[in-house]
Amino acid sequence: MGTPYPVLVEGLAAAEDFVELDALNSAWARDATRGAKGVIFQGIWGRDVYHIYENHRFFLEDKPHYLDVPGQFWFDRREDGSGRLYLRLPGDRDPNQAQVEVARHVHLIQDQASARCPDRLDILTDEQRAALDTTGVSHLEIAGLTFRFTNTHWMLNLQNWGHQDVANAAIRLRGTGSDIRIANNRFEHVAMAIQMAPVRDDVRFDALDVLDNDIRFTDHGAIGVRRGAHLGVVRVKRNRLHEIGMRVYRGSHGHAVVVANPQSAEIAGNMLSRCYGAGILVHGGKRSGSREEAPLSRNFIYNNSVADALLAANDWGAIAPWNGGPHYVYNNIVGNPGGLKYAGWVRDGQAYYPDCGFKTYLFNNVAWGRPIQPAPRRSLSGQVTDAPIEASPGYYQAGPTVLNQFFNNTVYRFRVGSGWSPVGGRQLYLGNIWHDIHQEVFDHGRQKEDAEAEYQDYAHETIGYGRNVFVNPPEIIGTLEGSGFGAGDLERFRFVAEERNLVASDVGVAAQRSPLRDPANNDFRPLADSEVIDHGVRVFVPWSLYAMVGEWNFRRNRSDPALIFDDHWFMTSYLVERFHWRFAPSFPLTGVNITADNYVPGVLEDWTESALVLNGGDQYAVVRHEDMIGPIEYPTDRSGENLATVEGAEIASPDIHAGNFLVEAVFRTAPDHAGSTLIAKTDGSSGYRLAVNRAGGLTFVVSSDEQNSQVACGALINEGDWHHVIAEADREAGVMRIYIDGRLTREAPITLAAEASLNNPGDLLVGRGPDGDYFAGALDFLRIARGTLADAHTSIEELYDWQFDGPFLRDFAGSEPTGLRRDAGAFEFVDE
Repeated sequence: MGTPYPVLVEGLAAAEDFVELDALNSAWARDATRGAKGVIFQGIWGRDVYHIYENHRFFLEDKPHYLDVPGQFWFDRREDGSGRLYLRLPGDRDPNQAQVEVARHVHLIQDQASARCPDRLDILTDEQRAALDTTGVSHLEIAGLTFRFTNTHWMLNLQNWGHQDVANAAIRLRGTGSDIRIANNRFEHVAMAIQMAPVRDDVRFDALDVLDNDIRFTDHGAIGVRRGAHLGVVRVKRNRLHEIGMRVYRGSHGHAVVVANPQSAEIAGNMLSRCYGAGILVHGGKRSGSREEAPLSRNFIYNNSVADALLAANDWGAIAPWNGGPHYVYNNIVGNPGGLKYAGWVRDGQAYYPDCGFKTYLFNNVAWGRPIQPAPRRSLSGQVTDAPIEASPGYYQAGPTVLNQFFNNTVYRFRVGSGWSPVGGRQLYLGNIWHDIHQEVFDHGRQKEDAEAEYQDYAHETIGYGRNVFVNPPEIIGTLEGSGFGAGDLERFRFVAEERNLVASDVGVAAQRSPLRDPANNDFRPLADSEVIDHGVRVFVPWSLYAMVGEWNFRRNRSDPALIFDDHWFMTSYLVERFHWRFAPSFPLTGVNITADNYVPGVLEDWTESALVLNGGDQYAVVRHEDMIGPIEYPTDRSGENLATVEGAEIASPDIHAGNFLVEAVFRTAPDHAGSTLIAKTDGSSGYRLAVNRAGGLTFVVSSDEQNSQVACGALINEGDWHHVIAEADREAGVMRIYIDGRLTREAPITLAAEASLNNPGDLLVGRGPDGDYFAGALDFLRIARGTLADAHTSIEELYDWQFDGPFLRDFAGSEPTGLRRDAGAFEFVDE
């Protein structure tokens, strides 16, 4: 066997003595090494690691003469499954004279689908796959038990597809199930604690709770809820994990907690130490390559601690939110993400790793690195110095990603602060502390995943760097690719950011001394009178809704104030390959008679002018109908060369047909203003409209073929104060509702038939109606979803509490801001 995972180790002879090797394991190696002498084995990524480097750690096993330490064993297996066990006991006692307890079972608890699963699924025909037993369990609680000493499949170098027992676990569930609670158990010296892996994509898991378990000393993971097309709500909370993934099977990386493509996940309060792969890995939305829709995705990763992860893996993250969000990643601590590397001086492991992660909010997190032994390091000038081997970026984004926001985090002692390919734009880096970043804080150019790509334009006006604090900064603050300059210091970076009209361009300040109490000993609380005081930001983090089709934050566009970007995210069927998800259709508003003077500070954010003021006379914003109905071409594979087309009703846009939908807005009117339209898409016959009625309340109207349904609310909203409003059309239930400031204030029946379409050729208008009715006041936030609150599995109370009293409004410890505004970094200064 060899590492990084079990494979056959092959001896290579000279060319004249060359013997054909096993094609499955070594076909890739023969041409590359023909004529060489030595030993070869396949690496973790396949053919890219086929040399043994200096300091390369590996195990050799499955030979009786390797039993050199008490406790080691070897099983000489015969074809019929029987065989002889060779065991080395303490003091070299004779095993034939000892009573030995040997693990018998590969799985200790499993459902019927798992027990009846064939040895291999990859070779089944469609008919055989359809006939699989998918019987699972529901309303199951497993609590207060101790699980120890599971067996494993006898062929140690087999891939997981080679036999269903390769990826084994103490508890394994493979059939349809719901309301399953696994709590307060202890797992020790098992291959894996808990695995839920569907035998077919149509198997549905829902309401899975893995709570308060103690998991130690596992071979290839701890908790795995594997990908499927129908994964509902998953909660993994308050578990303690230690020494996870020490001896993986072939093709495994030993990740500790994996939850793949849930509708909603809550990963919270878990304490992880010494993980040989990633600590927490959550795949949001849907799989890359899927032609299905994922209209609802809501993942929370918070209050977790991951220390010493990636001990035997590289190119992962200790906490890794992948694929489509929204992901809410906050109040976590990651320490010393290793990233074992077999060549070169850098450790390739990230603290936080949104691998093609879209719509991810990362705030109040801490990342700290621990330098290990010195090694030669070459500077940009070519000088070689003896420097510590450091962890890779605190934050790394694989491939061009968009709509991620990093604010009020603390990053301490890394080689690079942040790695990102900025071609798609639409990212924010605000109010963070970058402490002892030794090479570059913002490595924002093409990354390894798109190093060979050719890009023409970069959406710089959608990117923001503001109110960061740099402590002991490197010579190079950052690179912002496509901006016409290479790497630069703080002043140069700020100059180019302003020149390119970034949405936030002050970048930040350099601290003359550490603003933190004792970062070397993991005390990241700020000092009084330091640069971090009042240097943080308030960023609005909206609650996830169902099938978003428009989201406008009204942040001032410093390149073109008449262009208002759309930040909605909906993983439709035509978002296929993840490296092209940045091309997701959006519907920016175009302002009419709008200038920079129309933008003022809003109620939701404090780092830019984020509210749009309209005069009630000739100012409004619009999305043309033609821009909502396409046609739109989209790539169907990673090459981007094969295209398909959607148009009209196939496009998820604000042009609503049948089905549920809602409109949400944060606004204030001019005092005593009445009789105007907030938002409308109607031609007078079909469509919808949300208006400030003449009584100073709200009216919501839906129409189809000149048939109208409406709900009107008499509660006054025109006194000039800020209000939050949701107007909801529940077509399935036949009810319209208006919620104001977190409460249901009025509902009325819908008289339209459920299948009646609201589709019309009118433009989407914001701040006026098709016949005028101009709005006078300010808009701070607006969005449209093709579903109700119920479709989003939420309530008005839950949404309102999050958006107006959520954790992004406090620091890591839950402290509210004091002084002028929030302090930079994860912690607010508290005078003790």
